[in-house]
Amino acid sequence: MDQLVARDPDGSRVALAVRSAFDDVLDGPRTGRYRVSELHKQEKAYPHLVMERALARAFDLRHGDSDSGMDLLLADDTGTDLKFSLVFGGWMFSKQHIGKLVLLLHADDETNRWSLGALRIQEGMLAQGGNPDGKRRLAADHRHEIQWIQRDASLPPNALADLPPDDLREILKQTSGKRVTELLRKADGLVISRNNLETVAMQQDVGRRVREARSELAASGIVLLSGGNLRHERIARSLALPVPSPGEYVTARLARVQPGHESMRNGVVPDDEGECWALALPDDVPKPLPLSLRLLPSPV
Repeated sequence: MDQLVARDPDGSRVALAVRSAFDDVLDGPRTGRYRVSELHKQEKAYPHLVMERALARAFDLRHGDSDSGMDLLLADDTGTDLKFSLVFGGWMFSKQHIGKLVLLLHADDETNRWSLGALRIQEGMLAQGGNPDGKRRLAADHRHEIQWIQRDASLPPNALADLPPDDLREILKQTSGKRVTELLRKADGLVISRNNLETVAMQQDVGRRVREARSELAASGIVLLSGGNLRHERIARSLALPVPSPGEYVTARLARVQPGHESMRNGVVPDDEGECWALALPDDVPKPLPLSLRLLPSPV
């Protein structure tokens, strides 16, 4: 397993691959869905296939011989299979897996946690009984034998699942064009993915919607920061906000800081006129952003 750890030491590649796989399965731009719990029963088998492809890309694994049950090949040509389960410990094994090395992936989009481990399956490790196909689960008292590559690691956040339900209902009441603006307005301080925007808009080309939203939000004192833009990333760090990655956005309501009060705020950012701005407090009156903060260039 050393090659897998070396390829992705902090787990970030797999985390992004898992979130992307969830997004692919939910197909938000077409269906408007944003939680795995919204999948139909027959659709819940589909994440396994998508996760296998996502993991192969993350680790540059080759495809093996599916007839042997070993669908993936490690760099040393060791055959392995991926078992994915939305429920921790829910992996199922057939007789083909006895004596074979298997990768075990669990991910939960409700808790935003995931785990990846490896285990060579032995007959005595499997619980008695099984499903009609003869597949059996790993017995609970053998889970400690799993060699964890990442255990209970964080997935990239899903802003739609993190928003208060009332806010989300208010967003979805809007017309398609306005939903992008309202999501960016209400998801203050949250990382918003492009997929989140496409899901509420139910369309894939949201670049124009984001550009339109930037001016409208700025008039209300809300700055829109884009991942992949170095100036935006510096501002996010200065304000102690999450730093968006390419394809992600973060919004925040700002307020002008009175001279001499800068130390009372967590962070400040100057405009071109030398005024300092910080995250707005609840009693700050919304004011339009200055030109230098509202016309930030954005890669879309």
